[in-house]
Amino acid sequence: MLALSLIFLFAMYENIFYKKVNKSKTKFFDYSVIFLYTSFFFMIIGLLYSAYFNHLDLIFLTDYRFWVYIMIELVGMYSMNINYINNPNNHTAINVGIFSTVLLTPFVVYFLDNILEFNNTIHVSMFNNITNILIFSFIYLLIGSLYFIPKIKNKIVNKPSIILITVVSLLLSFYIEVKLLQTYKFNWYIYAIFELMLAIIYYIQSSIMEKGEDKNVSIKHLQGGFYYAIYGSLHLIGLTLLATEIGVLIRRVSQIIAGFIIDKKTHTIIDIILILLMISGGIILIIL
Repeated sequence: MLALSLIFLFAMYENIFYKKVNKSKTKFFDYSVIFLYTSFFFMIIGLLYSAYFNHLDLIFLTDYRFWVYIMIELVGMYSMNINYINNPNNHTAINVGIFSTVLLTPFVVYFLDNILEFNNTIHVSMFNNITNILIFSFIYLLIGSLYFIPKIKNKIVNKPSIILITVVSLLLSFYIEVKLLQTYKFNWYIYAIFELMLAIIYYIQSSIMEKGEDKNVSIKHLQGGFYYAIYGSLHLIGLTLLATEIGVLIRRVSQIIAGFIIDKKTHTIIDIILILLMISGGIILIIL
């Protein structure tokens, strides 16, 4: 339960974080500075952890899977943020779109574990059987379609193609991320390098799209980086202790709940029932 709570806290914080920063006229600059600070704090936490346990593990830098993760995760994080910018008042619909990664993750684990040599990581025994995977995925595909398709038809969701890019990239990156964290136990340097890359990407975009804007580094950037690193550390610990299928499920359910809170608008009874069904299925999976 501790691991589940840690992932839930980070997902809630992340949605609130994006909502707040996206209101700024210099949001790309703000992201670049905040993620630079976050990278610094992750590095400090990693050094303290290494010093305490007298163990400095940087072997992941020679692992090609880490660099594949970095590239895919950058695409996923960037496109997810673009979705939030394009749909500022509809985080719930975006998060349910991203939730479709839940029904695809068991397939990814089933087929890629052997290919990418992640055999010594945590698994859900239920998904060792392809029939169980098909049943589970079909149920979630049905529920997600009932929720999401009407919103696309009614143009409640802007630019659904970007959401599709987000879904595919986050699906693959989350899978590799969890497997790497379980391979290189409690390694904060993985997150430190990723946040540094993300800061560079946003700084380049800020230089192009926010010319003429007043950009100043302030205490709010330092605070944002510190809080993101703390919540990100909770996330890291949680993912290290859970199977990928359960980790992605808890993260996506948490994002949906956060979307409900952030949107601050009335949802239909059908929407609520469908999301409760998704959550109920996740609880059943965890119990099994």
